Amino acid sequence: MPTRTSGEAGHTVKLNTVMRWFGWTGALWLVASITAQFLPLVSVLGYEFATLQALLVTFVGGPRLLCQWSRLATLNGPDDAAARWLDGQRELALLMSAATVPGVLNMVRVTNCDVQGGALYLVVLGFGTIPWASAVCLVVHHFAARRARLAYFTAVILSLMASLAWIALQPAITFYNPWMGWFAGSIYDEALHGMPVHVLFRVWSTLWSVALVALVVLSTGRSLAW
Repeated sequence: MPTRTSGEAGHTVKLNTVMRWFGWTGALWLVASITAQFLPLVSVLGYEFATLQALLVTFVGGPRLLCQWSRLATLNGPDDAAARWLDGQRELALLMSAATVPGVLNMVRVTNCDVQGGALYLVVLGFGTIPWASAVCLVVHHFAARRARLAYFTAVILSLMASLAWIALQPAITFYNPWMGWFAGSIYDEALHGMPVHVLFRVWSTLWSVALVALVVLSTGRSLAW
């Protein structure tokens, strides 16, 4: 009977570690991104695919962080709060990077694909959601630990309802939302606003993310070591 070498055993352990880290939420994220490659609009790297990734950050990534953090002890000072926010961002960024691979590979077969524009949309509207989502997770984890997921989804739903009400009642041509990025409204013209406006929006939402983290830090009653 053949036996495993130490190298094979080591690779198996590493693979199992990666699979455990990926978990069912990571698998769901990846499956959704792969499925998107067979659907119109979201099948290539662009505005629609970036919006899909932002929604996956919101509805898969956020609950994933809250589930993990619910097993941890309460925040032990401001350094722990800041570290948890940064760790959450890193984890979601890694998941999104893995989920983006199918879209990047799919671009190879698509002619006249705007690679630069698609990558910018992904960074600004997709990855740009991560600091905000991680910050909101940190706030509800700290202030409403027992009902963190309920508080989180309440914040998401109220935010999206406010944006939908804005576009329904104005009627606005476009709207921005920290969870889903930018939506072009009834006209649905991606060229209505240039990329600099999108970047300014993400700077604004990131500053609000920092403010939320600062609120948690101040609530611990101590100052950051760094």
